[in-house]
Amino acid sequence: MKNIYLVLAGSIFALLFAELLSLAYIGITKNILFFNIPTIAISKTEDRQQITKDSLIHPYFGYVLPPDKTVKSVVIPSGRIRFMIGKNDPMPNWLTLKPNNHGFWSRSDYPLRPENGDGFFVGVFGGSVAQWLTVQMGEYLEKELSQLPYLQGKQVHIVNLASGGFKQPQQLQVLSYFMAIGQHFDLVVNLDGFNEVALPLAENIPKGIHYSMPRSYPKNVSSLTSIADPMMVRWVNDGLELREKSNFWASMVNTSVV
Repeated sequence: MKNIYLVLAGSIFALLFAELLSLAYIGITKNILFFNIPTIAISKTEDRQQITKDSLIHPYFGYVLPPDKTVKSVVIPSGRIRFMIGKNDPMPNWLTLKPNNHGFWSRSDYPLRPENGDGFFVGVFGGSVAQWLTVQMGEYLEKELSQLPYLQGKQVHIVNLASGGFKQPQQLQVLSYFMAIGQHFDLVVNLDGFNEVALPLAENIPKGIHYSMPRSYPKNVSSLTSIADPMMVRWVNDGLELREKSNFWASMVNTSVV
């Protein structure tokens, strides 16, 4: 028993001695006591930019890609490019893809319509797997499908409507929205299953958010609305509606003037 006490006393003495040494080192090198070392606080503005730099809040889809986020800006800094192409392969053309007018990586804005009325449109929906399928293999799939006997003479279009982290019912919302604004589909491919199972357990349910909500949605929304209280947000919304109505009636008056 006496030996145990001696071991404990020696351990405590060693810890105290190490602490004193560290205090002495900080005092000599920094010329300041450790508890006076200033801390670096992250401002709320920086935090909001960090949260929202990869996505934009969308009223129907949950979120979409911001206009300045290119494929190259994602796969090069992260090192992901080395898993996507061979070691000696040249840089692919799809690195230059940018988000279109609806926030999906595509060289065309949506809705996409055939030039000669003879196109075949394949809408691809889902999360990151579907997104990278269309980004990396879209042109190849268009070429291969156009060689099918049924599609001879038709221009095949792979319409990328997938985004990283999407899960149902986001795909259904995206499909219904684009059909409502006139996007025609001859074939719809929906790749899902993993995000629907994994993301609610990791990001929704632990925070008390319904599993059907988009991933990180409460965090993104709160980061945008934390700069104003709910009443101010409502006033801003009312002001925007009034401005739209004013512009509409002004245009009606201008067109009716002879």
